[in-house]
Amino acid sequence: MKLSGWFREFFDVWRASWRAVCLHMLPFFGVIGLWLAAVYLYPVGAITAALPVLLMLVVGWVHLHRVGYEAVYAAEGARLPMKSWFVRVMRGVVVAFGLNFIGSMFFFVPSLVAQILLMPYLLFIMVEGEEPIEALKINVRLAGNRMGSLFVFWLTLRVGAVMLMILGGMAPVAAYIALSDAPGPISIVEMEWVMWTMVALGCIVAAFINYSIAIAGAIAAYRVLRGKSVDAMEAVGRREEGAGLPTRW
Repeated sequence: MKLSGWFREFFDVWRASWRAVCLHMLPFFGVIGLWLAAVYLYPVGAITAALPVLLMLVVGWVHLHRVGYEAVYAAEGARLPMKSWFVRVMRGVVVAFGLNFIGSMFFFVPSLVAQILLMPYLLFIMVEGEEPIEALKINVRLAGNRMGSLFVFWLTLRVGAVMLMILGGMAPVAAYIALSDAPGPISIVEMEWVMWTMVALGCIVAAFINYSIAIAGAIAAYRVLRGKSVDAMEAVGRREEGAGLPTRW
């Protein structure tokens, strides 16, 4: 598949999944907000709760893969019940974290390669029911032949996400600064809580952008590697029509 096909697939997936992904992120912002308030009011208790909060965020990250995948395949009624994959996926998270950690010990490049290769890793476990090691083998085998395209795809998404995060995250802060400098009775804008509200809103917008792009990128990469992309399915349909066979749709 040409590189342009990767990005067509990404935009198709992102359009189908971003609303569901962002909606399911809202409860996690609430938990993070409560934890930050606890840091200010009850520092010792907040430190004690740090590990459970971190584990909850890891589970949340995994859950967003499920939400995004189900949104993309909503028309087909796809469902991925948590009980069918949770234990395997969490073991897969440990494997992925371990590979990234080991890679980071040998400078930056091995860790970066692990991140790129394992973009769709959790989906091989979650969707196909593979065990973590077997899913890793399949992931590496399929991605290894397309490492160049996968690298450009990943790098473009990362650069694009960072730029959009800066623009989206700074917009509320820029609006606050602009109102603060405007003439007239705008004393409410000068209140400290308004400033921190705008900063928090900017962080939320940036997180929405980052995670919706990351989830869509992982699902798009999985579909391309598995030959389930729109372009691949259309090519199959054209071959079947040319051979006089009934199409799959």
